[in-house]
Amino acid sequence: MIGRACFIILIFLVSACAGNKANVDYDSTAEFSDFKTYAWSDKTDEATSKSREAYPLFHQRIRESIEATMKGKGFKSIDAAQADVLIAYNLSVAATGYTGSSVSFGVGSFGYGSGVGLSASVPVSGHIVEEGTLVINIVDAKKNSVVWQGSSSRELSRSPTPEKTQEMVNEVVNEILVNYPPKKK
Repeated sequence: MIGRACFIILIFLVSACAGNKANVDYDSTAEFSDFKTYAWSDKTDEATSKSREAYPLFHQRIRESIEATMKGKGFKSIDAAQADVLIAYNLSVAATGYTGSSVSFGVGSFGYGSGVGLSASVPVSGHIVEEGTLVINIVDAKKNSVVWQGSSSRELSRSPTPEKTQEMVNEVVNEILVNYPPKKK
């Protein structure tokens, strides 16, 4: 019985360490073998535009990681007017919770058949937990339609080093683009 419980815990820990998996969707009619070149799309959403202004180094890391991955797959970066596909990405950050501790104070009285109480909680430390989601869109430049899309989310660290940030960006980008282009079935 104890052996079985340890086995179940081990399976849980291994699956938890496996990390997040990317969500991928694509146009199954697209001829991905025809795509050899890429360029950057200038289309983006408002949230990504605002975060580019606020966090230019983070966005630079995303772009460099996508470029390195695409070049590693044999794609060539060229001018948008001649590119087979255009790449765009969107980044959103959302608060998903709060971690911290608080101190609570209480006052109360209890009388015969009745009761009165008062309580207050004061936060003393903690932070908002934020999750970032990166979405990469690959657009057929001739048809101006999305042919491939991948996304992945991560909890964002409160004070990462530049090296840790780059490591996380590379991990997320590689996770998203690992199966691009999709294999013919």
